[in-house]
Amino acid sequence: MIIAERSEFRKYASVNPHFSKVCDFLENTDFTTVEDGRVDIDGDAVFANFMTYEADGVPGQQFETHKKGSIISCVESLLSMQLFL
Repeated sequence: MIIAERSEFRKYASVNPHFSKVCDFLENTDFTTVEDGRVDIDGDAVFANFMTYEADGVPGQQFETHKKGSIISCVESLLSMQLFL
């Protein structure tokens, strides 16, 4: 699991062959203009799901885990984005 600021994410690009595409997307996307829904970065190999919500302020008990694939979760203001690798 990587927990990092968006500005520091590129230093993890060697962890996964798709991370450089994710880094480019994070660095070059104005998240204030993205509408909720799926955004393809590299077809089904790498894509983002954007959703707007208001958090309940209650911390979770544990981080989400996955047996297959990777998910990068980013939270900025009221926007949540999940990147699927």
